[in-house]
Amino acid sequence: MNSFWVFQQAYDRNGRAIENAVVDRNGDGQITNADRYFYKSPAPPVTMGLASRLEHNNWDFSFFITCEPRQLCIRRNWLRFP
Repeated sequence: MNSFWVFQQAYDRNGRAIENAVVDRNGDGQITNADRYFYKSPAPPVTMGLASRLEHNNWDFSFFITCEPRQLCIRRNWLRFP
């Protein structure tokens, strides 16, 4: 399965994340791997690239640019869009 296996973040009444708090999804009163769930895909929906090369006499110049818009990253147990 191509997705992240994560705990669900807990939020307060104002919609702010509660630090180091996760949701007990199965309701057994303990936070275990059974409370994790599959969340989104780490693969970007679009990958783009551009390459070019210029040569003149003994000189040459080339470049390659790559872009992966809206790629979802997980870093140290939190999610963000770069």
